Amino acid sequence: MAKYKPCNYDQMVMLPISLEKQLVPGSLEHTINELVEKKIELLVLYEGQN
Repeated sequence: MAKYKPCNYDQMVMLPISLEKQLVPGSLEHTINELVEKKIELLVLYEGQN
C-alpha cells in the first residue's frame, strides 16, 4: 500500500511563495483543494497501513 506524505500548503518553497496564497477563490484549483482538505474523508486511504 502506498504511503502518503502529509502536505502543508502554507510552507515556503525555494522561492518565497506561499502555495496557499496562490489558490484564487472560485477557481477550479481552489475548489479541489477545499474538497480534498475539508469535505472528503481521507481516513479510508490510511486504513490497513499499520
